Amino acid sequence: MNKIKLLAILCSSLFIANVNATSDVLYATVSPYFFAQVQAFNTQMSTDFATTQASLINSIQTNTRDITSAIGVTVTQSSAGATQVIEARKTAAQALSTAFQAIQQQDKVIDTVLDYGSTGQGYNTCNVMLGNSTLSKGSEESQKLAAKLVNNTSTGTGRLATNSDQVQKETIQRHRELFCTSEESKMGLCTESKLAGGDTNGALLFQPVALNSLEAEARRSLRGNILGAPDVAVSSSKGMTPRGQQFLFQLNRKTALQAFPAYSLASIDAANLQTIKNDKGEMRSPNQMINDVIGRYYGSEEAKKWQATMLNQSTRGLLVEMARQKGANIWLLNEDYERGLRMEGNLASLLLISTEESKSGLGANYRSLVGR
Repeated sequence: MNKIKLLAILCSSLFIANVNATSDVLYATVSPYFFAQVQAFNTQMSTDFATTQASLINSIQTNTRDITSAIGVTVTQSSAGATQVIEARKTAAQALSTAFQAIQQQDKVIDTVLDYGSTGQGYNTCNVMLGNSTLSKGSEESQKLAAKLVNNTSTGTGRLATNSDQVQKETIQRHRELFCTSEESKMGLCTESKLAGGDTNGALLFQPVALNSLEAEARRSLRGNILGAPDVAVSSSKGMTPRGQQFLFQLNRKTALQAFPAYSLASIDAANLQTIKNDKGEMRSPNQMINDVIGRYYGSEEAKKWQATMLNQSTRGLLVEMARQKGANIWLLNEDYERGLRMEGNLASLLLISTEESKSGLGANYRSLVGR
């Protein structure tokens, strides 16, 4: 056993010695070549590295220049773009301001046209103003005419007749010639008139009639018939006596008490006489002119045109029409006020007349008591 182990060890030693010897021979042979190759590879790698480094540095420098140039161009373009944007915004702001001013100016022109054109003046301005002016002037003339009409009857202020029978005869004769009725005609008293009974027809007093027409004459006679026949005049010698003085005093008082009824009747007559020429050249009475003003807003054909015009009116035009209506209302209130004054005068006269009747009864009782 030991011999076998010894033999194995001996064989192993010989093998190792042989291998070592072989290795030394191979190393001696390969070593110079290996070192030569390593040296060549090292040289090649140094050369390639230097080349690659130089190329990389050149590329980096080139790219850096390109990037720097691009950034410079971009910065320049951004600066130029910002300036252009600022200029564009400035130009746009100026254009917007100009446009806004133009719009404001246009709005002012439009407002002016609307306010002072056909849409801002109300309905038919010129004709309405002319009509209102004519109505106002006609009303003033109507009052003057009424004062004259008071004295154109047989019972005018202070008017006396020398013969009452003659006055009655003339009144009856005028009635038969101008206002004969069918009944009177049948009786053979006169020929029936085309305005039969006109001097007793109160409705004629409230109808518009032409000046100096048969209807106007009928109204004058009607007022005279209502006020009664004139009193008989007395001579100057009798007028100076106490009884004459008393008669004249009573006559004056009677005339004064009749003044308000006489003026009221004359005012109604004058208000319905066609003495005013309107814008169309037609003769109209003051009351017809009032109806025309009211009819402009209600119930007439012109009212339809007025309503159509109002649909196109601006605020100013509507305010103008409102002012006109308020003005017309105030004017009518003034007419009512004057009419109220006449009514108050008539009531005062009526009260005094009633007082006179009771006073007369009281005087009769006094005379009976004292035996006179």
